[in-house]
Amino acid sequence: MLATGWKITPLFFGFCMVIICKAGDPSPNGPYDLSKLLQRATNYFIYEGTFMEDKIIPGYPLPTCGRWFIVTDALDAKRLYEPSHEAYAVEKKVQLVLEGEPGSSVKSSMKVNNYDGPQKGQTIVTMDLNYTDYEKCALLFYRDSGDYEVWNFQLNLKNNTECHRKLAALPEKTLTVYYRDWCYAGPRG
Repeated sequence: MLATGWKITPLFFGFCMVIICKAGDPSPNGPYDLSKLLQRATNYFIYEGTFMEDKIIPGYPLPTCGRWFIVTDALDAKRLYEPSHEAYAVEKKVQLVLEGEPGSSVKSSMKVNNYDGPQKGQTIVTMDLNYTDYEKCALLFYRDSGDYEVWNFQLNLKNNTECHRKLAALPEKTLTVYYRDWCYAGPRG
């Protein structure tokens, strides 16, 4: 017992050690950089997520056969739904604006802004890059709603990625798979 009347227990000592170790050991895995991930003329397939109504294209409940396509180096992009039936295809043009913490060169979040029309430049949502391996997938977080979506960089990955495992491990989140085997029958671009 200390002179102040406080008693140090093994649990308290362990807790203090964890705090000291965490404070002195920055994570080697993050933050993740969107500027290293997003490339012109590249598709990012929306495999799964936690929302039932699309945050980018209002009026569409699920991004079935959804993908992001980066059009220009300035990060003009399209969010598309395009199953094999051409009449069902939907797209929205957006501008992605990358942001980072003050004083950091890492761009770990992005504003998704309207590309044209009367709301040009207005932010639709802000997304944070929660995880990526830069090769197979990315897990993104919708800041306003608390929802997530997984982007796969190839069609055939399905749920064999670390992004899927991280999303599946989130407590109190219901996973919805948006990808279908019949998606993307036509040309992509």
